[in-house]
Amino acid sequence: QDGEVALPRERRGRLGAHVSMIAVAALCAARARRAAQPLSFFLCGSGIGANPRHWIYCVGDAHRWQLSCTPLAAPWLVRPLRRSSPLNVRLRLKDSQRRPTLIAGSLLVAVGFLSNKWVLQRAFSLENELSSTTVVVGLVAFQLTLVALGILFLLRRLRLPGKADMALMSVAVLAALGLAEIVARATVPGPQFLEQIINEGPRHPAKLSDANTTRTFMIRGLYEGADRVVLRSNEHGLIKPVPEAEVEFKVLFVGGSTTEARYVPENDRWVALLNLPGQIATFNAGVSGGNTADAYFNYLFLTEEQGFEFDLVVLTTQLNDWSWMFALRSYDGSLLVDGYREYLKAWYLDRRDTGFVVTLRRQVRLVEAAARAATALDQSVFSWLLSDADSMESRVVIAYRENRQNSFGAHEGGSVSLARCDILQQNLAEYEQVTTSNLLAFGDKVKAAGAQLLVMSEAHSYGAPEESFHEDLRIPRRCAGNLLSNEDSMVFLDKLSQSYLDAASKAGAWIYDLAADMEPLTSGPDGGRYMYDEVHYTADGSRQVAQLVAPVIRRIWTER
Repeated sequence: QDGEVALPRERRGRLGAHVSMIAVAALCAARARRAAQPLSFFLCGSGIGANPRHWIYCVGDAHRWQLSCTPLAAPWLVRPLRRSSPLNVRLRLKDSQRRPTLIAGSLLVAVGFLSNKWVLQRAFSLENELSSTTVVVGLVAFQLTLVALGILFLLRRLRLPGKADMALMSVAVLAALGLAEIVARATVPGPQFLEQIINEGPRHPAKLSDANTTRTFMIRGLYEGADRVVLRSNEHGLIKPVPEAEVEFKVLFVGGSTTEARYVPENDRWVALLNLPGQIATFNAGVSGGNTADAYFNYLFLTEEQGFEFDLVVLTTQLNDWSWMFALRSYDGSLLVDGYREYLKAWYLDRRDTGFVVTLRRQVRLVEAAARAATALDQSVFSWLLSDADSMESRVVIAYRENRQNSFGAHEGGSVSLARCDILQQNLAEYEQVTTSNLLAFGDKVKAAGAQLLVMSEAHSYGAPEESFHEDLRIPRRCAGNLLSNEDSMVFLDKLSQSYLDAASKAGAWIYDLAADMEPLTSGPDGGRYMYDEVHYTADGSRQVAQLVAPVIRRIWTER
């Protein structure tokens, strides 16, 4: 009659348990046949635990020696047999997995609750990785899956697989990951880190947009009418749209973020607006943070390595040259073209991200493929889905706002007037000397290729009233660690523009004082309409730049 049998260790697992149940039921049937010869049929049941749904029932004919076993999928079929059977024998297998199952379920639930964004950010410094919408959605799905599996284990709806099953599954997973890594290494390019790029060759660009990329930015709230912009590049790292038809005059624009204009709609970027089909083709090689030395190497890469030919090269690096001159001082370096790449490499290595995820991306190509897929989803699917939320605040605006707040917070009470900042005058002299040397080297390369060099100053908005901006994101200039006022910042940048253009004149380049012509607009009563911070253009500002630069380009074209 009723009894309990221990399940052998080697027969643990769902398949082994079912085999054991049938074996016990068959033993039960044999005993019933010997004990009750005149019985017409009998019912034997065996299973793991007390839940009858986990049992297997066997109905047999004692005289014909027939046995039919099935899981208890339809209790209403078995209950009449259990009531009418002359011999009802039930054996229950001892559940040797009860404790491991409860432990596994508890661990899964705990890990599920702990695998949240806030815990991971603080434990592993994953702020950058967890800023991805795709990663956050995947993390939530992972959490819910773990918690659901844990609950099923706790309710004993799932059981731990046996050792053989675990070994087989482990081998299958490892084999699948290994195959996926092989495919990823064959199809997915490795991550490009600056120290690798610099080591590839003396003429490889240190800074240029990644080839064949599409990046989408939500910029709602940055300036009036701002919503979502796309920054695309071609196979050479040039910003699209890139002219393809043959024209009479080809112009390359190199510089920093004011040339790149990433937060301006693609067709409103001032470089693209200067393109005249059939006459003038304009190519945008601007990149955020780019300086004159970067522009020098980018030009060599495009002409000597990629085979481009240009008639005019337009350079706008006034602001970034000033910033990089100070950045490289701590490495006993300078912004001079000679030796710049080694100083840049040292600067980057001192600041590169050595976090867990970045290290994985360097070593495991499958992780790099996943990171690229997450970025693509962020810039396509989630960008479009989230863009309809009117209340959603742009991450770009949040970053600008935090940067401004941090700048003022770090220099609270530390403002200084330009008249008392003698060090700026000394630095301006050094700036003009370094810039002149670099422009001479750059100009020689441009002239050797049969082209001309045009150097333009960069505008600012320090003279504009605060209320003209959608949100005032301007940061004043610094002097020896202290902030200048907006008025002094305006005077200082005017002096910087003059030093920059003086250096260009000494180098024999064409010059155009764009800052002077834009100042009535960008520093006027409606300055916030043309710039969203102190130096970067809005869509309206970009169109104004194109209108001012267009006649300058045509004049050089006609006078060449």
